[in-house]
Amino acid sequence: MKPAHYLLLAFTLFICGCSAKDEIMIEPIDENIIFVFNVDYTTNNFLGGYNIKLPAYKESFTPVCRYKSPSDFGSVEWSDEETGTILFSGTTIWMGKGERTFPEKIEAPDSYKKIDYITGLPEITTLYHADLDLQNSQDIDYKPVWNSIRSLQSASWITDKTYVYAYLYRPSVGVGDPKDWYWIIFAVYSPTIFKTTY
Repeated sequence: MKPAHYLLLAFTLFICGCSAKDEIMIEPIDENIIFVFNVDYTTNNFLGGYNIKLPAYKESFTPVCRYKSPSDFGSVEWSDEETGTILFSGTTIWMGKGERTFPEKIEAPDSYKKIDYITGLPEITTLYHADLDLQNSQDIDYKPVWNSIRSLQSASWITDKTYVYAYLYRPSVGVGDPKDWYWIIFAVYSPTIFKTTY
């Protein structure tokens, strides 16, 4: 961490009243990272998450979807349009239950450190994968979802200028069970090319 970054961290801790052991997380200046958080659809419980590193030379970020409609078995994959980096993939089953296929494993909820700092609700863009989703789209109250992750150290860097996206993964469709569904929150960290600045 460069000296200027230490000064920024010290100033931020002073303003927020955070102790040294509860430092707000500041990532290396030369990395583009997607922080991913999973939140249960019906209970809003935090289910864990993972990080995806993107190439430092990126000039943009646009999440794109490959979706196969589940006449019986289907699939969904979200990736970064510019580099093709996979962000998430999973199967969907009609009258059944699919599963996440990428990543194979995620970090457990209890492995995430909580700090005495509450991250404010950012503007969240909902991701849809099909025309049917767009036709049925509506305003979503993300406050209960965000409340489950806002005190995580891994979310402490997020501001109202951060690009944040939400996708509702529904592995069971048709007569699907909402208890199988969960939100996937993508928070984009980039020190140089996105609207978040550090």
